[in-house]
Amino acid sequence: MIAVDPAQSARRDADPVGIVAVGIARGHLYVLASCSERLEPAVWASRALAWAEKYNAGRFVVEPTGSGSYPRATLAAQVQIEGAMMRPIIDSKARGSKADRASPLSAAAAQGRVHIVGRQADLERELSTWHPGARWSPGGLDALVHGAATLTGDWKNL
Repeated sequence: MIAVDPAQSARRDADPVGIVAVGIARGHLYVLASCSERLEPAVWASRALAWAEKYNAGRFVVEPTGSGSYPRATLAAQVQIEGAMMRPIIDSKARGSKADRASPLSAAAAQGRVHIVGRQADLERELSTWHPGARWSPGGLDALVHGAATLTGDWKNL
């Protein structure tokens, strides 16, 4: 699955867009690729499509939050522009605090059930430095939480 946590805007001071390619096998989550960058909508959508092809992803999950249907519409438009294969797009609405949403991922990592494949410096930095009082929003962490929650049926199947 390719999970996307889009920014609310493309302004220079906007939070980074988080994109992760994540899969699950035998109760373990595997992060195959990740980015956390300030990207224009067409750029993050194109990257998500390329990763879906590269990693044989069966679907996308996007966080609509305050951006409403824009992530879903952006992906669908980019599919048309690029002539890419359409995959299901699932909305994953943020519920509760960021810390509450991330706690099951943290617990899974503590149990040795989260594996980062290769070196993914930006995601590793976000996972190891973000804390509930931080004044920045970790796009890669958010995308991973949404992707992992979707893959595990809201953490019931991990």
